[in-house]
Formats: sequence, structure tokens, C-alpha cells
Amino acid sequence: MAPGTRWHATLIAGCDGFHGICRDAIPARLQTVWETSYPYAWLGILAGVPPSTDELIYCHHPAGFALHSLRSPQLSRLYLQVPPDEEIAAWPDDRIWAELQRRFALPGWELKEGPVLEKGIITMRSFVSSPMRYGRLFLAGDAAHIVPPTGAKGLNWRWPTLPCWPAPWSACWPEAAPSLPMPTPIRASTGSGGPRISPGG
Repeated sequence: MAPGTRWHATLIAGCDGFHGICRDAIPARLQTVWETSYPYAWLGILAGVPPSTDELIYCHHPAGFALHSLRSPQLSRLYLQVPPDEEIAAWPDDRIWAELQRRFALPGWELKEGPVLEKGIITMRSFVSSPMRYGRLFLAGDAAHIVPPTGAKGLNWRWPTLPCWPAPWSACWPEAAPSLPMPTPIRASTGSGGPRISPGG
């Protein structure tokens, strides 16, 4: 992708995430944003150990929430509720497992432990930006909205944002997309400042 390269597209799918460039192509005066930050975070780990059960476990404990999730027959995903300003450096693997054992403690059931392959802290927030369409630019996924992982709604909410999904866009507008109303053209290009999408000719 050489600097200065330019593409002209009939339709653009803005699927480049919250930190992408597509949403910023919509003029700020046209955007409305709703955002909420929550007073807690999740410390998550990917562990190299088979799941301790074949079901999800949502744990309510005086010390905070915990979640046991299944990633694969050989991998487990687990979460702990922590303060939103917590640093992952304060949580060595031994401390994580000790806290998971404390919150999941249940007579007759054992939480399996294994090597921690990944770990990190996820802040909890909700974000929605409107509009999701500007001319021939369509926002989808995290480019348009973010929900906390607590309800596992991320993927469920991404599918409906794609117009006429799963039919190809060409089937949605058989008369050819150039006839679509377009307040301003969309231009995609690269340069010294990185890729960008902006109104222009």
C-alpha cells in the first residue's frame, strides 16, 4: 500500500473498530454519541487447561463477579471483577488463581488450574454513535457501537448493523449503487499520516 494510493468505491463498509478512521469521516455536526463508563472492570485470562465444566458459570460473590467460560476442549477463559483503575501488574498468576478459587469455591466441585497464556484488564463501557450511514459509508460493529461483554451481546448486535445482511449489497440495490443519494463523495487514501477516509471529489 504505497503512500498516496487512492481508491474510489461504490460502497464502503466501516468495519474498522472503535479506533478506526471510518467514523471520523462523518462530520461531527451530524454525529450524536451516547457513552457510559461503568465503575468496574474485568480481569480476563486465557488458561491452558480444559474447562472445569461444560457450562458457563456466572458467579456472584461478596468480593465481586467471576465468570468461567469455555474456549475450546483444551483452553479456558476466566474473568474476575476488579476496580476500573486496577493494573494488571498487580495480578501475578498465583494471585489470579487464588482469587478465582475463592470466588468459585463450591463443595464437591473443583476449578482446574493451568498456565496463564494471556491476561489483561477490560474496562466496561457502552458506546453508540449515530448515524450509522453517511452517503455510501456504512458503519458496523465497534465502529458504531460497543457494549460491555457482560451480556455476550457483541456479535449478536453486530449482525443487524449490516444492511440487508447476509445478502450482498449489490442485491439490495440492483439498480446500481451510483444512483444512491450521497451528500458528499467518499475518498479513501494513504499518506504519511496513515490511511484516511474523507469527503471530497
